[in-house]
Amino acid sequence: TAWRLAATIGSASAPIELAAPHADGFVHYGDEIMLSNAQGGALACNWQDRVEVSQESYAITRGAAEPAERTCWRVLPAHGAEAPADGILRFGAHFTLGSERGGELLYLQSQRYTVHNMNYSRSVRGSERKQGVTGALVTSWQTNWEAVHLDPTKLAQIRSEGQPVLANAFVALRHTSTQLNLCSDSLVVKNHFGHEAEVCCFMDTDIAKSTMGERTSMVPPGDRSSFTMCTRHLPSSSCVKLCAVESDWYTPPREMNARTRCL
Repeated sequence: TAWRLAATIGSASAPIELAAPHADGFVHYGDEIMLSNAQGGALACNWQDRVEVSQESYAITRGAAEPAERTCWRVLPAHGAEAPADGILRFGAHFTLGSERGGELLYLQSQRYTVHNMNYSRSVRGSERKQGVTGALVTSWQTNWEAVHLDPTKLAQIRSEGQPVLANAFVALRHTSTQLNLCSDSLVVKNHFGHEAEVCCFMDTDIAKSTMGERTSMVPPGDRSSFTMCTRHLPSSSCVKLCAVESDWYTPPREMNARTRCL
């Protein structure tokens, strides 16, 4: 048993090659990417750790930002939908993320926490509305996500709608069913790969008291994710250094010139 576990862990940690960046610089459906977090690390799938919820699901954590089987995700069309003709992922478009092992896919999923499904987050403090994130064996409306701009104001969201998602640039990933962002905080989870951080869904931004329900503060680092891609001649460390390109629709009107900044 110990030998089989060691072999499974070694296979999941084996280095792999991510998709090479496209000439247009955008994320495409079918790309093999690493979902990096602004705090460091990457979204990792743990096929060995089953989660006790209402369906067969497996643990998702934030582990080391090294391209491996457990940190590699494939961008797929949303449940019941097809990829667009140009194959480009755009802001506001629904999609699914799948992690493959042995020809079988595990899909990134979240759902509203209830007493029935027990999909809770262990990092809840006070009255926070946090819910768990797991890997499911089948797609459903609970496995649909969308990329949204880091600026939660209405103007920024409208301007970014339908625009292509840049590779190696930070965005917020929102669960379409519950409208909460993919988030990772400082809660440490011990698993077969060491000590890693928990992943949940949480809208970790302040609400403006002057306007009911409107959020004005930028998305915090814990809610920021990047579709990391690299070419085969780049070392793994090069995939961790992320830069975001800000174009005219990312910035206020008085700052129309494109610029690049490291996050």
